[in-house]
Amino acid sequence: RQSCPRASLTDIAAMAVRPHVLFRHPGAGADFGALAMSALDAPEGPRQMLGVTCQRVSYASGHGFCLHVERGVFNVYTAVVLDETPKAGTSIKLEGLPSRTRTSPDGRIGAVTVFVIGDDYAADFSTRTTLTDLGSGDQIGELEQFSTWRDGARIRSSDFNFWGVTFARDGNTFYAALRTAGKTYLVRGELALRRLTVLRENVECPSLSPDNR
Repeated sequence: RQSCPRASLTDIAAMAVRPHVLFRHPGAGADFGALAMSALDAPEGPRQMLGVTCQRVSYASGHGFCLHVERGVFNVYTAVVLDETPKAGTSIKLEGLPSRTRTSPDGRIGAVTVFVIGDDYAADFSTRTTLTDLGSGDQIGELEQFSTWRDGARIRSSDFNFWGVTFARDGNTFYAALRTAGKTYLVRGELALRRLTVLRENVECPSLSPDNR
């Protein structure tokens, strides 16, 4: 089918103040992967197309991430910051294939995980997970740069891989998966301390319910 034109800023703003869902358009054709909005009270009604395509998208409290691929001889991967409109803003270059993204409930922090080629850690795969301040676009740090603790002792290894970030509502706590030495662990992160604590084995891709229980 024909591509849907980008909606006007007026139409986007009008829908943004109503209960709505923000999503990747799944239909075949020119709009595949396009970022779109639809009103929750009229899901079969008009969709507002936002003029950007995403491999992954996350959004909360007026901020979010759209992970975008510019295809060519060498693909270029970026994380596009979305504002309260939501409109595409700052573009951050990614060093690998986009895998996951999550935005904290307060909209302050965004997490991006990419698959990285060229890291020789004798592991099955290599990921890089980065936290970003969505207000400024500044990088807070990669999870591999945080200190990791297990049973009261700090642990370190060159084969650490983190992914699957989910944020609690307190603006400081988050959870993620860690894989090292062939095993996967659930870790709890403390943003203010840049600290990760191993909680249990055999857990990956955690997700908190809206009430955090």
